Amino acid sequence: SGALFVAATGNSRIRRITPAGVISPFAAGAAASACSYTGPVSGLGLNQPYDVAVDGAGNVIIADTLANCVRKVDTAGNVTRIAGGGATTTCNASGPATAVSLSAPRGVAVDASGTVYIADSSRNCVRKVVGATFSHVLGGGGTTACTSTGAATAASLSAPEGVAVDMAGRLVVVDRGRRCVRSVVGTTYSRAALTGANSSVGDN
Repeated sequence: SGALFVAATGNSRIRRITPAGVISPFAAGAAASACSYTGPVSGLGLNQPYDVAVDGAGNVIIADTLANCVRKVDTAGNVTRIAGGGATTTCNASGPATAVSLSAPRGVAVDASGTVYIADSSRNCVRKVVGATFSHVLGGGGTTACTSTGAATAASLSAPEGVAVDMAGRLVVVDRGRRCVRSVVGTTYSRAALTGANSSVGDN
């Protein structure tokens, strides 16, 4: 519809901006809600959400960072939990999405099929949720070099932050601690951009 959703992290809310430039609160409860919260979005309180995405059906996906979970607000304004709030911490785990323990999720993206990708920042991995099941996409390995390539589960991430997915299904991840951008196609990762060194000038 052309609306823009913004994660106002410091204000612990999600704002909606219409194509005409009108700003309104979308999720802005007074107190932070537990991960298990379900109900109307008017009753949802967030805890420094860092990222937001919208799927093809119009559902709004929120990385509720300090609540350590990812939530969905459907087009009727109802909130459900996508992932987080569980006890499973290891990067290479899989299972029910509500059984995983997220730690400061700072990035979220959704592809054309509805698969949700989560940058689990403090766990140093990227997870995906299909339906109600989560699995491991990238990270948790021992390979650290930005120039490396290989099995996605062999890469070692450091505080992954932003995630995006293109129409062909290629996943792009900002590996903040390693200072590079990684690309995942299928189960293989490679470097998408940057060298791992600081740069103060443009180099095309």
